[in-house]
Amino acid sequence: MSTRTQTLASAIRTGTGLLDSQTEALHFLSSWLFHPGMICASQGAKCRRLRDAMHFCERAFAAEDRLMLEAGYPDLACHRSAHADFLASLARFYDSFGCSEYDNRAVAEFIETWATQHVATCDKPLAEFLKRLRVPPAV
Repeated sequence: MSTRTQTLASAIRTGTGLLDSQTEALHFLSSWLFHPGMICASQGAKCRRLRDAMHFCERAFAAEDRLMLEAGYPDLACHRSAHADFLASLARFYDSFGCSEYDNRAVAEFIETWATQHVATCDKPLAEFLKRLRVPPAV
């Protein structure tokens, strides 16, 4: 495991299964869908890769919403707002660029940077709240 990978792995860990698995999946998805060597077959058309990334995030965020609602998380509105802002940013990419009209690396870095910062500012406090409630880590 590279030093960058080890640093990233520790930065995105919350100790909560749902949050950790979704963050790891988002990092993998962004590096795979937006790999610099990836070339779209439908140049100029709406980008299915951006749509797929948004769809993944919508499903992942809905699962987090359910968890926060069930736990009575007091910062639910702030956490939801962070998710909504991120989805709006992805939607702007989707609406503004067709396939192969954007820099894959820039999109991947945007997603990965957002995810890492989101873990630090939103997911880790949520994980601490869940631990205080004694919600099992596998959740």
